[in-house]
Amino acid sequence: KNQQKCYINLVEDNNNTPLALKIGIAKDPDVRIIGQNNKNLFQMSQMSVYEFPTVQDCKDAEKACLTELKCGILNERELKDGHTETTSILNYDKVVSIYERFGGVKVS
Repeated sequence: KNQQKCYINLVEDNNNTPLALKIGIAKDPDVRIIGQNNKNLFQMSQMSVYEFPTVQDCKDAEKACLTELKCGILNERELKDGHTETTSILNYDKVVSIYERFGGVKVS
């Protein structure tokens, strides 16, 4: 409702091997990742956060990522909270490009 930040988190297995990117929107990405890490088999670390001029820009950026990229590469057992918003690590630059296309500015 008032989410104007999109994040890119790195999902790693128990051996710290990178598995996927988790993308999404949040009012407070720092709080969001804590909740996600408490629910999921695999842990995440925050790679970057983008802030958008409007809530709609933020939502549109997330929707574009989900339609333009192959998503859902992890299953629900691996990432109970948000598995459908996972994509290949190789898509990092594409996610950034989409975020910037919708007016996102990197804030962390």
